[in-house]
Amino acid sequence: MFFSLNILVHAVLLDKKPDEVPMLVESVLSKVMEEFENRITSQVELDFRVVFDQELGLILKLRDMIIGWIHEGFQSFFRSLNDELLKQEGAPLEHCSIRLYS
Repeated sequence: MFFSLNILVHAVLLDKKPDEVPMLVESVLSKVMEEFENRITSQVELDFRVVFDQELGLILKLRDMIIGWIHEGFQSFFRSLNDELLKQEGAPLEHCSIRLYS
């Protein structure tokens, strides 16, 4: 591969004047760097997608757990509120109960 690259570079530079070589080399290096950056970016995006897809199940489980915690918190709050309101009215707690959530 190195040999064929050497031949290609030699062929490109063969008919160029010495003052044209620096600009040509700069242009070729710029294109090589651009292609390298594109390939690196594509690989990073692909790696990120793989990791995200693998961890998506964990993220969904965490979401469900958080929703459950919030639901339990509301249940507890409304039970306490219900009990307090019933105390204020003087009703016995075991006979009066309002179910706010299932």
